[in-house]
Amino acid sequence: MKFIHTADLHLDSPFEGLKNNQLTPNSLWQLIYKAPFDSFTRIVNDAIQMEVDFLLIAGDLFDSENQTPKVIDFLINKMNELKKHDIYVFINFGNHDYQTGDIKDYGFPDNVIYFDDEISTKEITLKTNEKVYVTSFSYTNRWINDDLVKDFPINESRDGFHIGMVHGSIEESGKGNYAPFSIYEMKEKNYDYWALGHIHKRETLSTKPLINYPGNIQGRHKNESGEKGYLLINNDKDSLNSKFFNTAPILWNKASLNVNDKYEINDFIEFVLKEMRSNDFKQMNLIDLKVVGMNEYLSELSESWIDGTLLAMLQSKLQDNYEQLNFWIYSLNFVMEDKLEINDLDDEFWQETKDEIFTFDNVKNLTNKLIYNQFIYDYLNNPETIEEIKNEGEGLVSNYTKKGKDSDEN
Repeated sequence: MKFIHTADLHLDSPFEGLKNNQLTPNSLWQLIYKAPFDSFTRIVNDAIQMEVDFLLIAGDLFDSENQTPKVIDFLINKMNELKKHDIYVFINFGNHDYQTGDIKDYGFPDNVIYFDDEISTKEITLKTNEKVYVTSFSYTNRWINDDLVKDFPINESRDGFHIGMVHGSIEESGKGNYAPFSIYEMKEKNYDYWALGHIHKRETLSTKPLINYPGNIQGRHKNESGEKGYLLINNDKDSLNSKFFNTAPILWNKASLNVNDKYEINDFIEFVLKEMRSNDFKQMNLIDLKVVGMNEYLSELSESWIDGTLLAMLQSKLQDNYEQLNFWIYSLNFVMEDKLEINDLDDEFWQETKDEIFTFDNVKNLTNKLIYNQFIYDYLNNPETIEEIKNEGEGLVSNYTKKGKDSDEN
């Protein structure tokens, strides 16, 4: 037995942050928008080439509950390609693409086996006469607060392979918005494999039985960096093992450059581009660039960094040859190694209050109605995002108070 486990396709993801940047070339935007579609196309092609028995897609096939005919046609065409090669596809729907209507209306071919909101077990017989049982359910609302795994049937026989498929998050307390579950209760079910979705980071929660998150198939912002794709699961002497394959056309990555000299703006831009070219990227990378240096080297450039001039000039230089270089710098940050003084703001007070000020709730309130977009909610509801906002805020406050101190001394 051999199958592919994937999840979180997020077809038709908006990538709003990059789309709204006027300096992002339209050709790059099109490449970014197509990335989830191209990634899934690679998965389907691999499935056919490797002659797998079936695919598991553990939720969030679409980025929202409302799908365009173009996106549905794309998915149906891919399902039909798999049908031609006798490959089954098991599908459940998650919190992004929860289903309020009749799933039959999609018109999936008969090799597609889907789940509604009721927990159910679907059975197939492979060409080897092995039986496979998959138990799952789909979302019909944005949130599922109940632990549904506890209601999955226990496997009391050794007939065939038993797989549980859940789009949700691990919550040992049994409380949460996304079908909370515990590893302990999964192990109690005596299944051979658990195919998870929802968390956009590849992770193995258990090896006996094998419980995997494959991550999403294409990173959508800087907190979803690195390679993305699918897991190939093989049955080897009645033991399942998994291997990861990257299919993402675009990688979100972080890079760091050390500056050990003073530069005029144009010379600095040439320095950055030369250093970045030396990476010889093999596929398109969206780069969050951190520039590290002593204050004496970076202070004269800091104002152009703060008002966005430096980044805009870098992007203008990249517009004509980013495709050949395989990178685009979408974010630029300075890190001053000798810490700027906060003289007008008591440092002790800042240290005591910054963790109270920079919270998800406070940031959420500042976004007003923007927070109702699911991808913005997910992005901001991330500790790494809040930490970055906090650090950038401290840098801005430090820079302005340093300028004020210099003025006073002059």
